[in-house]
Amino acid sequence: MAGELGGTHLTQIPAVWMGQRVKMNTGHLNFARNEKGNVAMIAALCIIPIVGIAGFAIDFQVTTTQKARVQQAVDSAVLAATKSMQDGKDQAYTQKEANDYFTGILNQSNNSGLTCTKITLIYLEETEELEGKASCEQKTTLSNVMGIKKLDFTVSSAATYGIGKLEIAFVFDVSGSMGSNNRMTNLKVAAREAVDTLLPVDGYAGDPEDVRLAMVSYDTMVNAGPHFKAVTNKDPV
Repeated sequence: MAGELGGTHLTQIPAVWMGQRVKMNTGHLNFARNEKGNVAMIAALCIIPIVGIAGFAIDFQVTTTQKARVQQAVDSAVLAATKSMQDGKDQAYTQKEANDYFTGILNQSNNSGLTCTKITLIYLEETEELEGKASCEQKTTLSNVMGIKKLDFTVSSAATYGIGKLEIAFVFDVSGSMGSNNRMTNLKVAAREAVDTLLPVDGYAGDPEDVRLAMVSYDTMVNAGPHFKAVTNKDPV
C-alpha cells in the first residue's frame, strides 16, 4: 500500500522482506569473518615453491653424482692420451683415443638426461702437459616447476706426458726364500717387463740419458761392490 506525506510517495515494505534483507546482511558478515579453509588455501599457495626447492635439491644431487662420473671419465681419457703422446703418437691420434675412452666409460652406466660434448685437448708443449675439458648438461625433473630445465657443468683434467729425467733403482731379494714357488723365475720375468716398459722405445729422439736404471741384489747383505768405499769412505770388510 502507498500513502502520501508532503507530496512524497512512501511504499510500505512488508516485514518479511525486511527480515530477508537482515538475514542477507548477516550472511555477508559471517562469510567475511569465517576463517575456515585458511590453512588449505595457504598450503595450496606454498606447495609450488616447496616442491620446487625440494626438486632442486634432488636434481642438484643427481647432477653432482653425474659430474663425479664424468670427472673419472675425463681423467682416464687424458691419461690414455698422455700414454699415446709418450709413445710418439700425433695429436689427431691422441684426440681420437681420448674421446673413445671418454665415451666408452660413460656408456658403461646409466646416463639418463646427461649430455656431454667431446673432450677438447690442449697441448702445452713448453711444459709437456696435456689438458682435457668436457662440458655437460643434466636435464632436471622436479626443478621444472621453477623454470630450471637443466644444470650445466664443466670438468677438466691435466697430466704430464714428458717424463724428463728418470732414475730408478731396483733392489732384488735373492735370499734362500726366493728359491721356492717359482719366486725367482717370476722375479726375472717382472724385472724384464719393467725394463722394457721404462726404457725409451727405438727411435727415441730425446737424450739417451733421460732414463737411467740401477739394479742391486741382496741376500743377507747388499754387495755394493767398488762403490762401497766411495760412498762410505771406508774399506769393505
